[in-house]
Amino acid sequence: MLFQQALVQKLGQAAFTEMFRHPPVSTQQILHPEKYFAGVLPVAPPLPRWELRRKWRILGEGAFGEFDHSVLLRQYIGEQESARIAPEGIGAYYRLLEDKADGRLVLLYSSEWSSRGGGAGFLCALPAGLEGQWKSFRARFPDRQQRLWRGRRRATSC
Repeated sequence: MLFQQALVQKLGQAAFTEMFRHPPVSTQQILHPEKYFAGVLPVAPPLPRWELRRKWRILGEGAFGEFDHSVLLRQYIGEQESARIAPEGIGAYYRLLEDKADGRLVLLYSSEWSSRGGGAGFLCALPAGLEGQWKSFRARFPDRQQRLWRGRRRATSC
């Protein structure tokens, strides 16, 4: 509703039609209407290379926006820190793969952040949250640009 209100304030009666002619392309544009008006687009950073030695099936893939990051971070670090970190995201992309032989899952994820604080905040918060969700967990950092986490899913009840 805040997005629609910003459109009406800027465009008047043409706002409703304009939104359908040129819809927002990301949650970032909806959460920050000034980015919609400025034509700021999210980036889709390339995914890390994954050596496909086995047969993998793609279970899902797509953009991972500010809203997605916000929801994920709120679960692990709380509302206040999530509100600080999530808006720093410029764009992200993911692909979830399943090993056809044994059902193992691999999540490939790549993101870009507007500041070191946002990216570092996300990279620090995510492993802490994952540790609480997995039976065994270890983080491996082969270089400053790539972070790898490995673990076994902890049994949970929903």
